[in-house]
Amino acid sequence: MWIDDTWSVEQVAEDVCAPGGLTTTAYSYQVELFTCGPTAAGIKACTFADGGVTTCITDPLGHKAVRFTSPTVDNWDGEMYPRDAGPIPMYVDLKDGTRCSVVSHDHDQHWGGKFSWYSCSDGSELLTDQSIAGTFANRTQAWTVQRSVNKGAPTTTWVKTAVFAGTR
Repeated sequence: MWIDDTWSVEQVAEDVCAPGGLTTTAYSYQVELFTCGPTAAGIKACTFADGGVTTCITDPLGHKAVRFTSPTVDNWDGEMYPRDAGPIPMYVDLKDGTRCSVVSHDHDQHWGGKFSWYSCSDGSELLTDQSIAGTFANRTQAWTVQRSVNKGAPTTTWVKTAVFAGTR
């Protein structure tokens, strides 16, 4: 998935990438895509053009993005911080049609002391023991997740589609 003419692109005046530098995005198999800025900025994946013009996905479900001119990106030395995990999907569609998207922070209490980095359109959540990368099982073939409804015990659920950032 990548930004096209159907997306809403907000022009931002500040250099969102200034604090912290560039990190390879966790949401793509393409290692040239990056993320930057504070977690609160919601930047999922970015590309850049001449002059440091940077375009980033912020809300893949709502097809929202930001664009800004970044001296940080324009003066980039070609090195990025490695991602902590990934690649991991920005969102998944489950076999029953429920859509679950990544959240930036996990502050809630979950079944059995587990963590959840994906919230779902029906109010359910996908659980993991700790890291976001542990949300998905059987990544080489059919994917499954541990889905909790109403904070209850999780059940194994099939993933129908996993969506990543990508320009090709």
